[in-house]
Amino acid sequence: VVLISGSTRGIGRSMAEHFALEGAKVAVTGRTADRGNKVVARIREAGGEAEFFSLDVTNEDSIRGAVASTVERFGKLTTLVNNAAPTEAVATTIELIAMPRPSWSLG
Repeated sequence: VVLISGSTRGIGRSMAEHFALEGAKVAVTGRTADRGNKVVARIREAGGEAEFFSLDVTNEDSIRGAVASTVERFGKLTTLVNNAAPTEAVATTIELIAMPRPSWSLG
């Protein structure tokens, strides 16, 4: 049983579909039920097992709820893929050329 955060579109959706093709039961999650239910329908049409659970990764109660709902529905949770990020974080761009070299240091 895999829960993939942010699996209503893009890379997350692709991972959900691939996990299902490999036989995993998939908890599709995201903030948009309509998109999530479409992913679930695609997985089910291909013979897989999936369910949509609402998830906002910026809200701890939402996270706890999605995990609890996944376990309640499928009986367990064995794999977690942290794919989602708050939209503001991924939509922000920085000018990499202008970053001073010390900013790139890992130490």
